[in-house]
Amino acid sequence: MDEQQSTLRPLVFDRFVLDPELRTLRRDGEEVALQAKAFELLAMLVARRGVPVSREELYGRLWPDGVVEDGNLTQNVYLLRRILDPAGTGRTFIETLPRYGYRFSKPVQDARRPAPFVRSVWRRFAFGGALIAIAVVASTAGSAVQPSDVPLSPAASVSYALGQYHLNLRTIADLRHSIVYFSQTVHEAPQSALGFAGVASAYALEAEFDAANSPAFSRDVALAKENRDQALTRGKTSAQAHAVAAFLAFRFDGDPVLAEHEFELAFACDPEDAAAHQWHAVLLFSQGAIRPAMVELELAHQLDPTSEVISRWLGRAYVYRRRPADAIRTLSDTISIEPADAPAWLSLASAQEESGKLRDALQTLETVGRRLPDERPYVIPDEARVRLLLSHGSSDPRTIMQMNSLVADKRVDAVEAALYYVALGSRDRAITVLRASRPASPIAAVLEKADPRFESIQSDPRFQQLFD
Repeated sequence: MDEQQSTLRPLVFDRFVLDPELRTLRRDGEEVALQAKAFELLAMLVARRGVPVSREELYGRLWPDGVVEDGNLTQNVYLLRRILDPAGTGRTFIETLPRYGYRFSKPVQDARRPAPFVRSVWRRFAFGGALIAIAVVASTAGSAVQPSDVPLSPAASVSYALGQYHLNLRTIADLRHSIVYFSQTVHEAPQSALGFAGVASAYALEAEFDAANSPAFSRDVALAKENRDQALTRGKTSAQAHAVAAFLAFRFDGDPVLAEHEFELAFACDPEDAAAHQWHAVLLFSQGAIRPAMVELELAHQLDPTSEVISRWLGRAYVYRRRPADAIRTLSDTISIEPADAPAWLSLASAQEESGKLRDALQTLETVGRRLPDERPYVIPDEARVRLLLSHGSSDPRTIMQMNSLVADKRVDAVEAALYYVALGSRDRAITVLRASRPASPIAAVLEKADPRFESIQSDPRFQQLFD
């Protein structure tokens, strides 16, 4: 029997019955509505019964015309995991195979097809259920997906889940996608704090991509605060509203006392809000409190193991705490969630360097340079530094001249260039480069003792020589 014939049979796994012919998924007899691509993806994975399926095959079969946005596959996997395992991570159903694809992990058995009368009833319900999209995410997820708030409609639940997905990826394109989805949540559920808190979070994070004090920066911060106020008005007990208020207080108002107060309110509303713990960790991190930040990130990671941004920050914290083995493991997991996560790749190279695996670090940087050419300003000086360390400090005059030229033309990141000069033994040159980069480089402010928000720089093991 070929695969197409076998996949037309109803298939049973865990508490679910999947019928590829009727295009239905049921949990304990109740229909679970899925968007078309999500259903097709699930049917493909389940039909393989534990055999790995490559990303290339999935893309080729789900989007045969090649018209697809980057990340669509990952997004559909995320939604399926939330639907199949609302209270958990979904990884016990769909396993990520790093640098390859995915595998359905649950045992699968054939099921008997319903009698004709029952099938006709199922068809009528399937047609109406398709309009619900993925309402099960809201109805069964609990605090992990829809926190305590005004109940969301099925449509609002879908847009909120998609907004959270894109928010967690943290790229400028994904943040703009998240604003669209969270705005849909606001439209569908205007009395809920969740949509407004999501929009505020996205604009606050988008502001971090803007030049300081630029019109775009001022606009994004203003929109973040406007939506924060709307969220707080609607959700006095919304952890999400208080968490974004805390982030805005310490990041853009320079008020850590107010930020800590808002975090206390957020944790009182929902002590298991992973995003609130992650943002609290960022505040602690910026103050140089690396160990408490690491503890917060470990808790956040336990609460939401599928969050790319939490995993990346935890890996970075392990680097700062000089735990390279844990950092390498965590950052490798981060990259398996999102292979285009440039900060995770760069942090992985730092962890490999810290562990003495210089050739692995160099290979990682070369991979970033090939796959993510926009990261060349970071990769070029990092590669030069690692090659210098591999040569035991034997400097190449041509490389030094090239770095001097790139720094003068501002074609490489000042912080990474300074690290190259630190490895070269040119401490004064490193400090000169950092000071010349102000206000772009936070470490320059630390060197001048002018901005205590960046005390974490002094905890960065790569800069130890500058502060000795």
